[in-house]
Amino acid sequence: MSFLSNRFILFFLAVWGLSIVLRPHKRVYKSLIVIASFVFYGFFGIYGVLVLTVDVLINYGLIRLLERDKAKREILGLAVGFNVLFLAAYKYFNVFAEGMAGRGLGVGAEIIVPVGISFITFKIISVLVDSYRQKIRVKSLADYIAFVSFFPQITAGPIGRYREFEQDLNRLNGFGVDIYKLETGRFWTLMIGGWLKMYLIGGALFEVVNQTINSPQSFGRVDLLLGMVSLSFFIYANFSGYSDMSEAVAGALGFRTPKNFDDPYRSGGVGEFWQRWHISLSSWLRDYLYIPLGGNRKGMPRKYFNLLATMTIGGVWHGVGVNFLVWGGIHGVMLVLDHALGNLIRPKFVGITKGIKALFKGVGWLLTFGLINITWIIFYPKNIGFSIRYLENLVGSREPLVTLWSVKLGCVLVLSGILSVFGGKIQETVSGVLTKAPWVARYFLLIAIFYLIILFGPSTYVAPAAYFNF
Repeated sequence: MSFLSNRFILFFLAVWGLSIVLRPHKRVYKSLIVIASFVFYGFFGIYGVLVLTVDVLINYGLIRLLERDKAKREILGLAVGFNVLFLAAYKYFNVFAEGMAGRGLGVGAEIIVPVGISFITFKIISVLVDSYRQKIRVKSLADYIAFVSFFPQITAGPIGRYREFEQDLNRLNGFGVDIYKLETGRFWTLMIGGWLKMYLIGGALFEVVNQTINSPQSFGRVDLLLGMVSLSFFIYANFSGYSDMSEAVAGALGFRTPKNFDDPYRSGGVGEFWQRWHISLSSWLRDYLYIPLGGNRKGMPRKYFNLLATMTIGGVWHGVGVNFLVWGGIHGVMLVLDHALGNLIRPKFVGITKGIKALFKGVGWLLTFGLINITWIIFYPKNIGFSIRYLENLVGSREPLVTLWSVKLGCVLVLSGILSVFGGKIQETVSGVLTKAPWVARYFLLIAIFYLIILFGPSTYVAPAAYFNF
């Protein structure tokens, strides 16, 4: 169920209305969050609800063992291993079955992969590891189920942390006492931003992306460059728009959401990019993979190996296929080079003029943005064959004809660029204006903005959520 659908709007309004009444009653409110989350997940199919229920109950039992048994390290290994195998079974069973059937071995079975299974698994592993490290204590099954199944985050993140969620879930609310509240201006700014990015920008770019990705041989080099840039902005607009709306919905119910994007395309290096892009995933990989592998504590060669391993595993987490492995590996190599070159170049920056520094930053930005654009061509297509065909035609095409360019596409690309570089400041400004404006002016302005988004958005389709498949 998309955040942009009428069905979701009615669902959210019902849950939000009930939350206002039930929030002072803690146990009842927890039940509301759990029931609403399972109902929401049920819209994607009852099978996913059954899988989620079994997964949550098994892991809750493992958490209780971690808290009671002295052999905690072995239990943690068993628990994490179970979850990795559980995720791998869903990710790879269909590929295995298809391969066996193709060899005439008669394996024709196919299983349904629950929506958001990767995000659910990462949330569960974070609770297991934090319980082992004694950073948190899971006080009740209701708290745990509410965290794992929380509907604004279950399909595509952000990947929240149990400590913050549990604090928000158990805050008092005797008519406004100690409850996290999202300012009205910020709520509407996030909702507007989400609709603008997912519906208008995503809808305008999705058609261009689909055409160029599926048949790159039909287009010249300029069109393919347009398609590549459109893909980069489509993935950003689609995913960051979803994250904005997730934060707005969660905030309206009294929950904080981890920041997931911070103007990623203004990055001057790949390391900076991963500090600004999908931040909840980057921090998860750092805390639960990179640091346990040794981080940067065991010398430079080991640090570089850990970076490469972390990003490669992060690529495989995204999905099945050689393209995800290659995409993660390339980002790992780029991070290693980023750190190595930084160690060599950074000391030489001392004492140089501001103009030279600005030049270096500009070159760094251009190089980073170009490389990120190329890696999205590896990431997004159905398989690595589409990626290779696209890059071959991009390099080898001599066709001068430009068929995809239009004033509308140019305006959308400019708007996307502005939002991906200055989005944080724009959000703050708009939020301040909406917060201070008289309520009549505020809602007239909101109605006008939503009308314009719908007017200029796609008339026949809504672009699919890019991260629901993970």
